[in-house]
Amino acid sequence: MVQAAFQALRVVVDDLLSVMPPRCLRALLHCVAAFAGQTADVNASLTAIGLLWAVGDFALTQCGGDGGGEAEAAAAAAADFEELEQQGVSSPDQASLAAVAAAATASAAEAEAAAAAARREGESGVPRTRVWAALAWWLRALAVDARSEVRTCALQTLASAVVSHGRGLRGAEWRVCLARCLLPTLEQVRPP
Repeated sequence: MVQAAFQALRVVVDDLLSVMPPRCLRALLHCVAAFAGQTADVNASLTAIGLLWAVGDFALTQCGGDGGGEAEAAAAAAADFEELEQQGVSSPDQASLAAVAAAATASAAEAEAAAAAARREGESGVPRTRVWAALAWWLRALAVDARSEVRTCALQTLASAVVSHGRGLRGAEWRVCLARCLLPTLEQVRPP
């Protein structure tokens, strides 16, 4: 059943990502991360990390600005990291697919309400900061996976994300990213 669900997820990412509403991208990141953290099939985990990058790269390329100043964007990023920490999810393997699906459904409902408010205000999509925080969080969690192949792939993907999209972060956002993602990752990474 997990294999069938993963194949369906691959179809969504590979074939339907370009038509997916922006408000759903963050929830899709959470779902893909759950498959990346599963321990039954290392190849599926590695493929899911690739899908995580595909979704994150697409979202960061397509998302609009945060609609606020640097301080507001940094506060939003910090709030997103805090939300994930409060959910008690330190790695994808600690979250069952059902829990992630429930969180994604709640996130999608919240995103729908936010999108409706944004449409009223003339904005669209989901802020880059929210996508960046979710992508960085899950790659950080996967970077300390027990499997060396998954750790390596997650670290390389996190480095690619920083190189490709780091220039879009402002100073305060970088400070949050360093404090909440990059430095904790360096402290937790296990030697090979």
